[in-house]
Amino acid sequence: MLALVDYALRRRFTFVDLVPVLGDKLRQHLADSQIPEELAGDMLTRVAALNLTIKEDKNLGAGFLIGHSYFCTPLAGETPAAWWDTIVRHDLAPLLREYWFDNESKASKAIAALHGPAI
Repeated sequence: MLALVDYALRRRFTFVDLVPVLGDKLRQHLADSQIPEELAGDMLTRVAALNLTIKEDKNLGAGFLIGHSYFCTPLAGETPAAWWDTIVRHDLAPLLREYWFDNESKASKAIAALHGPAI
């Protein structure tokens, strides 16, 4: 039934693919938000690696990539490292567990790569 609704919507509307760009504008936003350059670079490198894994997953693909919106929340009186940890624990980890609900090991590995030692 849901597929029929999806098909009906796609016949009536124009759809545009939006691809996440984790580049210079996001780095500048992070710098303006008091995120140290080293942490910002580390975060974006980790997310880019995760996005490659997601894109290559036959059950996910490009429509499931992680975009910039997770990194737009300002610091709320926490350190930049704590801010990143909050994003991973409360936003990205649950999302990845849902993505790989049938492969807990893959989800755990992806989450650990986001938390892991500095690249």
